[in-house]
Amino acid sequence: MTYDLCVLIGRFQIFHMRHLAVILEGLKHAKNMVVFVGSANGARSFRNPFTFEERYKVIKDSVDAAGEDSSRIACFPLEDCVYDDEYWKQSVVGLISSCIWRTLECPSENIALLGYAKDHTSYFLDMFPQWKKHPVKGDNTSSSYMRNAYFSNIGQLWAKNSDGHNVGDSPRDKIVPKPVRDFLMSFLDTPEYKEIYKEYEFITKFRQPYLSLMAKPIFNTVDVLVSHGKNVLLRKRSEYPGKGLWELPGKLLMSSKTIKGTVSDILETLSNPNAQPTNRYANSPTLMQKVFDNPERDARGRFISHAFHVKLKGNTRLPEVDSAQWWKLDEVTRQMMFSDHKDIIITFTGDKKNGS
Repeated sequence: MTYDLCVLIGRFQIFHMRHLAVILEGLKHAKNMVVFVGSANGARSFRNPFTFEERYKVIKDSVDAAGEDSSRIACFPLEDCVYDDEYWKQSVVGLISSCIWRTLECPSENIALLGYAKDHTSYFLDMFPQWKKHPVKGDNTSSSYMRNAYFSNIGQLWAKNSDGHNVGDSPRDKIVPKPVRDFLMSFLDTPEYKEIYKEYEFITKFRQPYLSLMAKPIFNTVDVLVSHGKNVLLRKRSEYPGKGLWELPGKLLMSSKTIKGTVSDILETLSNPNAQPTNRYANSPTLMQKVFDNPERDARGRFISHAFHVKLKGNTRLPEVDSAQWWKLDEVTRQMMFSDHKDIIITFTGDKKNGS
């Protein structure tokens, strides 16, 4: 064996034959392997439709079906930390260290990171200089294109034929392993599939007017984290994307409004949804501001959030609100939150221990 341990990091949304080939490559060169399943514990969405548990099972089943021993692979859920690369990196290194002691019972520096620079999301490959790099052959296989087909009106037909089982199919017709195909077929009948289908339909219609533009529009939003001690104020979304998820109160920045003026509008609406906006909060000394601009933060397109943190005095009781709800900070999970709003809360509060 070339290495003691091979490491692979990916989202695997959808897990396909190229993913499987990379894992088999790692098992060929290492005694054991660690697969980090990224974007874990978040809410289902078009970009991340499947849970860690669902992806873990199809990875293991696909490796077994390929004739390899999946017990040589340890899979870990890896949450996004889109505004704190160092914390994300240390999470990976910490899990690898504990895994080495369990599997090898001794420290090892003979670790290799598998991967190739596919696009801008592959920058993490350069974040671990202490490990060797084992390059793997890339191709144009794309989970994004697969999701486009699967969550469309040809979804059932695409999933049914995705493992290349039909007579006359060539190897290139085998897009996903059979365990993945079986899972995708069963997922078609779930309420979760129908909800993501509707969300993708909404996203497609939203993007339609801008498809012919060389420069796609950039939308700016204003979002407000209102906290009171260890409590935060959240609002439930009533439309796609993220319908039914919780979010920070916010709104689109209009051309006739200043950012601070929009903060005032949001706070006034929270106290009375029928009130006419005023500038009562516009110059509040309790405001802390930060821009959140991860390009992948919204499936509709480029949305940049100008977020503010408003801290209410801790010695007063929780104010009553009409259009939002108070939540204890340690009860706010990624799975219930829209977009990167959990990361915005973590950034403002520094409460990483409640990151899940």
